[in-house]
Amino acid sequence: MKKLLLVVMMTGLLVACGEKVQFTSTKNKEIMIEKVYEKQDIAAKSEYDEILAKLQKQADGGNKEAQEELDAWNDVKRKYEAKLMIRASKETEERAAKLRAKYGW
Repeated sequence: MKKLLLVVMMTGLLVACGEKVQFTSTKNKEIMIEKVYEKQDIAAKSEYDEILAKLQKQADGGNKEAQEELDAWNDVKRKYEAKLMIRASKETEERAAKLRAKYGW
């Protein structure tokens, strides 16, 4: 009985010591990246940097799940940057509104 209890305790200790990967949903990733890059939220930026640093550290240690989560963050960031690239500037939007009003489009 003592051996069984000792084995259970040691197994629990080993499992508890492992560093877990922090998974975030795609929607929450998009919201955080928008806060960081568009709204210039300093708290979101520090949280974003902290998450990426932890994931990078775990990925460097050979954790495949951390590498996949880091890749997912980078994919969301690239999609956001692509969305920003195709967005018209304020000046272009104003000019288009004037032309629409002028020609009745």
